[in-house]
Amino acid sequence: VVDVAPNGFKALTVDVNSERAVAVFGGVITRSRRTSSVYIVLDISDPLDPELVNTEVVSRRSRGGRITGVASAGQSILYVTENSASIGHASLQTIDKSDKIVSFA
Repeated sequence: VVDVAPNGFKALTVDVNSERAVAVFGGVITRSRRTSSVYIVLDISDPLDPELVNTEVVSRRSRGGRITGVASAGQSILYVTENSASIGHASLQTIDKSDKIVSFA
């Protein structure tokens, strides 16, 4: 059970990037009766105490579909959404060991 996810988040897919010690979850989040397709990144360098690193909205349900798949390797996050023929791309944030985000890759 992952209890560090934002309130209202429901995971549909996950990938682990062992090189960067992160897990990327794709899913939907509902806030104020609005549903968005998002991915979240968890630092799993300590798997017994994962930490939320980032939450990124990739589409609002009215403009796009929900995330159906995620993959992560190196500095990249790739995702696909329902009803889309393209693959989305994002870069992982660089994290130092003091748990502070220091830059965007």
